[in-house]
Amino acid sequence: MNKKALTIAIDGLAGSGKSTLAKELQNVYPEIQIVEMDSFFLPLGLRAPFYPQKSVFLEYDYGRLLSQVFIPFQKGLATSYTKYNWVTDEIGCEEFYVSPDKILVLDGVTSFYPKIQDCVWFDYRIFVECAYKTRWARVKKRDDIIAKKFGGYNEKTRDYYKNEWVPMENNYFKEYRPDKIADIIMEN
Repeated sequence: MNKKALTIAIDGLAGSGKSTLAKELQNVYPEIQIVEMDSFFLPLGLRAPFYPQKSVFLEYDYGRLLSQVFIPFQKGLATSYTKYNWVTDEIGCEEFYVSPDKILVLDGVTSFYPKIQDCVWFDYRIFVECAYKTRWARVKKRDDIIAKKFGGYNEKTRDYYKNEWVPMENNYFKEYRPDKIADIIMEN
């Protein structure tokens, strides 16, 4: 590889517009490849139980993200990864390919987590801010669409978001302040 491909990390809380921004960038620059943090969730049986001080970063498999995507990518090697499947709660078999010659966007909560930032050089770090009320309305709408697609949804999932996910995100935000290390902050 003659030149290192550009890397961008997009962080923000659930429903802030991270994925929408990544897709809009990809619409303008079709050579962009998006890697979603959601692809690197740990299966439920491997996640630590919820406790009030738990941070959302404990939900992800950073070793897999680094070994399958970023270490080969930064060495200029083509690579592939498998995604976590929300419906089956398993790591899937289908491979998703990453080219070392194309712009790579990491999209998701904890994209600025130190375990990633210490190992990966990002040319740009974008933090997307959005009011809680707006984010919550977007999360509900998104989850309703997902529920229709996969044939079911229940209040247990919404309770998880409100009672576990949101506190874990808030803990991550308070402890690591991703907005303070962002190169760009976008109000959405």
